[in-house]
Amino acid sequence: MCGKYILAQAAKAERAMGIRRGHWEYPLSYRVLPTEQVPVVVAAEGAREAALMRWGLVPWWTHGVPLKASTINATAERLDRAPSYRDPWRRGQRCLFVMGGFYEPHLNADGSRDQFFVRPHHRPRQSAAGGSA
Repeated sequence: MCGKYILAQAAKAERAMGIRRGHWEYPLSYRVLPTEQVPVVVAAEGAREAALMRWGLVPWWTHGVPLKASTINATAERLDRAPSYRDPWRRGQRCLFVMGGFYEPHLNADGSRDQFFVRPHHRPRQSAAGGSA
């Protein structure tokens, strides 16, 4: 996943993921960045539960001190071997991010970057003012 995304509206996310209203409160945001508190969905006793968590894994062996290297992305090829992700992966510690879409950079021939907004094709694009575009 990339390093920036937009949050889905709480009510829409709750309906889509089958979560009861009132488990979380977060503002609509069009620029969510790593290390922020973000809404996620986790499995709790066989049911979906809403939670707010810090975006980025802080491995247990760092004793609460985040690594200097980014831990916001894990590749499927290394999930079961990389020291940061191996133990949580084996224990089934996973979550779903609540988002309306994300930004993915495209590197141009001249070295500049353009940000592309990626979202499900069946969902309307939201403008920065919150309306549909």
